Amino acid sequence: MEHVSSSVTLVETKKRSLVPEKWEDQVRTIGISECKEAALSLAQAFATDELAQYLLDAEDVGDGDETKWRLHVDIFNYIVAAHCYKGVVTTIGPDYEAVALWMPPGKDSDDWLTILRSGMWRLYYQLSAEGRRRYYSHLLPVLHQTKHEVMGDRDNDCYYLVYLGTKPSGQRRGYGRKLIDHMAAKADAEGRAMYLESSSEKNNGYYKKFGFEIKRDIYLGADVAATATTTTTTSNSSNNNNNSSGAAHAPVRLTIMVREPRALSLAHSIPIKLHSGFSTHQHQWGAFGTERPPPCLAISPGSSVCAAMLACFFSRRPFVGDDDVDDDDDDGAWLYLAPLHARVKVADERVL
Repeated sequence: MEHVSSSVTLVETKKRSLVPEKWEDQVRTIGISECKEAALSLAQAFATDELAQYLLDAEDVGDGDETKWRLHVDIFNYIVAAHCYKGVVTTIGPDYEAVALWMPPGKDSDDWLTILRSGMWRLYYQLSAEGRRRYYSHLLPVLHQTKHEVMGDRDNDCYYLVYLGTKPSGQRRGYGRKLIDHMAAKADAEGRAMYLESSSEKNNGYYKKFGFEIKRDIYLGADVAATATTTTTTSNSSNNNNNSSGAAHAPVRLTIMVREPRALSLAHSIPIKLHSGFSTHQHQWGAFGTERPPPCLAISPGSSVCAAMLACFFSRRPFVGDDDVDDDDDDGAWLYLAPLHARVKVADERVL
C-alpha cells in the first residue's frame, strides 16, 4: 500500500483596516475635530522637553506627576486648537505619529476670539503663580521680541514652525522630514523664509539638513538658576540634599533658526509651446533658472491657450511663463507647468 503524504500550508491574509492606508506616508492637514489626538501626540513627544518642564516645575507647583502630566496635555490641547483655528496643523502616520504646528504669513493666534475658542484662557488659572510669571511675563514676550529682531520686516511674512514633534512609537520613520518638506515646498514657491525655535541641541543639526541656519541663542530661567545656586549652597551647608524641583532647573536654551527660501527649478516642469501672437508677462524668472528642460508636452499653435489650460487643469499645476528661454524657433513663447506648490502669477488674463 503506497503511503501518501499531504501537507497543508496556512496562508495568513492581511485583515482590512479602517485606518486609511495613505495616512502611513502622506502628510495631511487636520482640523479641530482631530485636535485632541494631535495634542496627545505632541504631549508625548515633548514629555522630556526642558522648556515644558521649565513651565511645570515651578517651586510652587505640587509634586504630583499625574497632575503635571494632565496640565502638560491641556497646554497642548489649547495650543493645537489655536492653530487649527488660525494656523495650520499637519500630521502623518496612522495614529498621529508626528505633528507640526505652523503659523502662516500674516496670521497669529493672539486675538481674544481665538483665545476663547481654543480654551487658552483657562491656562492662566491652571498655572501656579510662578508658572504664570514664567509663561506670560517671560516666555511669550521674549519669543515675540526675538522673532521681531531676527526677522525684521519679514516678521509677519514668514512660515513659523511653532512645534514639530514625533512621539516615541513613530520615530526613525522619516515622518519629521516629510512634514518639514511639505511646508518648505510651499514656502519656497512663495519665496518666504521659515522660522523656528529649537529647545534641543540635538535637533539643531537635524534642522540644518533642511537649510535652517542658527541666528542666535536665548536663555529662559536665568533668574531661577541663580536662585537654584543659592538654594543649593545653603542646602549643602546644612547637609540637606532635598532641593525643590523648581530650584534645580538650569537656564533653558532656545536656538533661533531661519531657513531662507530656495530657488525653484524647471527641471520637473512641463513646457508648452504657444503661438507667436501670444505673449506672456515677463517676470523675474531668475529664481526658476534659464535652461529649458526636455520637451514633455507640445501644443499646436492653433489651440495653444485651450490646450495649455486643460493640461494645467489635469496636472493640477499652475503656469510659469518664460519669454527669455533660448530656442531655435523664435516665433512663440513658452509656458511651463510648475511644480505643484508653485504660486507664480502670470499677468495675461488669457492664461488666468
